Amino acid sequence: MPLIRNSALIIPLMLCLTVSAEAAVYYVPGDYPTILDAYRGVEPDDTVIVRPGIYHGDGWNCVPMIGKSVNFIAENGPAQTIIDGKGITPGFLFKDIPGHDMLVDGFTFKDCTGTLTGAVTFFETSAVTLHNCVIIRGRATSTEDPGEGGGIRIWKASPVIVDCIIQDCSAIQGGGVCILDESYPIFKRCVISGCWGSGFFCFTGDQPLIEDCHIIDCESSEVSWAGGLGFYGSSDADIQNCLIADNRNPHTSGGGIRIEKSHPRFTNCMIVDNWTVEHGGALLCRVDAFPEFTHCTLAGNTAEGNGAGIASMIESDPVFKACILWNPAGTELYSENQGSATITYSDIRMDYPGEGNFQADPRFAAPGDYHLSADSPCIGRSIYFDVDRDYDGESRLESQRFDVGADQYYDPEEFGVRLEMPYHEYRPGNSCSLDVICLNSGPSREGLLLFVVLSAYGENYFWPAWNAFDFLDIELSSSETVVPVIPEFPWPAGAGSGENVFFYSGLTNPVKTELLGDIDSWEMSWHP
Repeated sequence: MPLIRNSALIIPLMLCLTVSAEAAVYYVPGDYPTILDAYRGVEPDDTVIVRPGIYHGDGWNCVPMIGKSVNFIAENGPAQTIIDGKGITPGFLFKDIPGHDMLVDGFTFKDCTGTLTGAVTFFETSAVTLHNCVIIRGRATSTEDPGEGGGIRIWKASPVIVDCIIQDCSAIQGGGVCILDESYPIFKRCVISGCWGSGFFCFTGDQPLIEDCHIIDCESSEVSWAGGLGFYGSSDADIQNCLIADNRNPHTSGGGIRIEKSHPRFTNCMIVDNWTVEHGGALLCRVDAFPEFTHCTLAGNTAEGNGAGIASMIESDPVFKACILWNPAGTELYSENQGSATITYSDIRMDYPGEGNFQADPRFAAPGDYHLSADSPCIGRSIYFDVDRDYDGESRLESQRFDVGADQYYDPEEFGVRLEMPYHEYRPGNSCSLDVICLNSGPSREGLLLFVVLSAYGENYFWPAWNAFDFLDIELSSSETVVPVIPEFPWPAGAGSGENVFFYSGLTNPVKTELLGDIDSWEMSWHP
């Protein structure tokens, strides 16, 4: 299929694409009737492009992908390529996929339902990358032999889950994600929302990396024990730059997070506005739980019992360094059965011993916005704890002083982009190129997303893939950052003519929920 319908643009834009000469490309429907037929028929490392459509039935649902790495890419992204389980069948299962070479990109898994597992399952050493996918209303329905992972279930596997949405999924353990038995997955820039049975449920020796994710509006079941995230049985994790908000536990203790016999590490996290019916609105540590929280903000959490912020029970000892512990009601820390907490350089609402601790209203930016205001007493009150960026990816080191909490305060930033091409109107032999100049008035910033869109004849194509929605994860300097998009080339003779073709560019935050600055545009045309 041509990149765009007007052949005059194919020549310059093909310079931006790289195609492997060794791997073949096939289409479904077309070369093969279904995804399963394609998986069985193609060779390892081939690529299968799935055309837009809503698909259900044999060869589309309950698809086992076992032992062979094949790339599956939805041609126009998750809005147009939907695997529909209709509430009666699961989605895909991956097993024994070697290496980290298999990519599944741009699908929606809708209403995929199974008894023990839901939409997508990674099983036994499967190291697949799932990118730019939407999983909505995935369900694992069993309550006797517990259903696990309504959205995603991971068992002895290490997939990479990037830029995905897991929404309104349910299972009695791990409504959004269930991670089991020494798995090592990576989650980046994902949103897990509205799930029942916890957003994340990790059990027995797991070590996930969860980075730049939002775990919001999730609820516990009777046996998932936590609203947002639960870590049990030596399940350690690295949780960085995450929002854990508006989760609830109507059954027991632990609204936002629950930790038992585990040692996860939280850095630059906002743990806010969570609720529990018993103890530990933000966090419950129970039975040999030793998590570490560095530069985190625990605020706005509530508990009907004790410990609006933290409940530490049965020989647990969470560590808090440079954190804000400021919740509206109840005690910041509730402990029983030899539970304790080690807190230093933190703003804590109750009088609590520890080097550098203080009691002062943090003066957040606005109700519901837990960034610091210009007059916050948390500014400059910490020492360096080897965390060089904050929740937003802003540099802590450029300020020469270190703030308490997830946010490092700077004066309001101004972001912008500027598209630069040599001409608006091209003729044969003209030099053509495209750069994006990213502007940043604040400190250097990492983790932002740059998008560039080619809009031509009613279709939109996103760089760098030039197909469905795509973007570049970039780090901005504190002034200007130049991003080459199209390398320089002479405009070819014989390209005909074209009008009203536009490039657009802009910046968003890591989870694509906020536009940073204005969008810039550039109109181009060409003539013989």
